[in-house]
Amino acid sequence: MPVPHLAASAFNAASTAATTVTVTSATTAGNAIIVSTSLGLTASVTVAGVTDTKGNSYSKAASTTATEAWVALNTTALTTSDSVTVTWSTSGSWAKNVIVADSPGIATVQAVDPATAAAGPVTSSTAVSVTSGTPAVTGDLAYFVINSGNGGGTPTGLAHSPSSRPVTTGQRST
Repeated sequence: MPVPHLAASAFNAASTAATTVTVTSATTAGNAIIVSTSLGLTASVTVAGVTDTKGNSYSKAASTTATEAWVALNTTALTTSDSVTVTWSTSGSWAKNVIVADSPGIATVQAVDPATAAAGPVTSSTAVSVTSGTPAVTGDLAYFVINSGNGGGTPTGLAHSPSSRPVTTGQRST
């Protein structure tokens, strides 16, 4: 199964009501685009919506404290001239992080199974464990969002699938 690739990202974005990221690696038409968001806080700020310059339709796939994942299915390709905008429920002075991934091989409709998530926040010494959740369809993509204000590092324990490939990026939140 093809693996997702990083299409765009922003870390410690400005304290505005929206964060716009420019695509740095083009996406492919028909693929899913997954937008992961995180905040450097645990307040009740959420994502009000996600849009892009090609008009792809995004819906919330999963959320926990200060972290959300949004997905657009069967998309129009984004080029390096395009951008993705995350609109927050409110503006304020906290670190806003956005990761955009191009994800091939995902169903074009009804692709999101009910989420199984380990609710945060957890400390750096706490291992997050998801021990249940069976993919509804062979070849389903398990997408993990790890939000860390400590910046960087490589997750361990994701070796259950031969196609597992962590994409690690990190920035220390201030």
